[in-house]
Amino acid sequence: MIARAQISRYIHPIGLQYRRYSSTVSGPLSRQHIDTFLDVGYVVVPGLIPPELVTRHREQVLQFAEKHGVRQDDPSTWKNFSNIGRGFGGMIEFMHGEAANHIRQLDSLHLAYAQLFEATYCEDDTQWPNRLGSFSPERMYCFLNRCCYRAPSKDNAPQRDTGVHLDLNPYDPFQLNEAGTSQLMFWQPIQGMLAVTDSLQRGSGGFTDHTDVKQEAPKDLSLKRGNATDLNDRFPPEKMEFVPLKEGDFLFWDWRLPHSSEAENREGFRQVLYVGHLPDVQLNRDFIERQKTILETGRHHNFMSKKFIDIEVDGYKPFEWSPLGKNLMGLQPW
Repeated sequence: MIARAQISRYIHPIGLQYRRYSSTVSGPLSRQHIDTFLDVGYVVVPGLIPPELVTRHREQVLQFAEKHGVRQDDPSTWKNFSNIGRGFGGMIEFMHGEAANHIRQLDSLHLAYAQLFEATYCEDDTQWPNRLGSFSPERMYCFLNRCCYRAPSKDNAPQRDTGVHLDLNPYDPFQLNEAGTSQLMFWQPIQGMLAVTDSLQRGSGGFTDHTDVKQEAPKDLSLKRGNATDLNDRFPPEKMEFVPLKEGDFLFWDWRLPHSSEAENREGFRQVLYVGHLPDVQLNRDFIERQKTILETGRHHNFMSKKFIDIEVDGYKPFEWSPLGKNLMGLQPW
């Protein structure tokens, strides 16, 4: 077990000034993008996703919601958000959208992740811990995840924010519990999401994080839900940094950053698509092998909400992936 005094290693410290990086992967990120990620643990990249795909995904989310009784222009139907999700973070159980799949297999997104992996986790390092083995930064797999469609909080839709949390065990991020007796299902050291709508100011339900944790690294935490550690009592909203995002911006962040969606959403509907690419290590290869069943059947992961596991099965047709998409989905070897 990691000693509690060492916990700050597993919460991203600001100002790493880490410079072993020497680029061999050519991609869409500038050196400034990469330096920003290295220094503060996140970076916002505009223009990575074609606008027509962003628009198409947004429209397909609305169609999915309407199919299940939610109309954006009719507040009396917003109670039906409970038909498409548990409400946590505005997450809805829409995973197999056609536009979302096109976004997942974009070469630009793949290469951006490759550039960040090359600069950080492709080898074990004091600042970028990796106990799962070195990997080629250009070889990765796509985790099929859901998306966010959150109504204005003032209208009492059955939704809520995420609360401030870490998506890892800060005592040992490569185990699910403090005792070190349960292994991760998959390893996602760099997380990513596409802003499908604007969230430009506080009160829009947007993304917040906390990068300046050198003096505030928690010393006594308990894991409360899966691989997440709740930090609401340690990082109140006024200490969180709001990250403004325009429609089409892509946000990458280090898995060690405390983060949240805002409690209040006064600015209208917010949409986000989560797109995570996983390093090519054995743990993730095993996970992607299990994920193939989802591609074949249209079901959802069995570790997500059991209530909605079959919500997209009716009428499901497997997507026709590009050659890169087949690599990302484990349908053909790298």
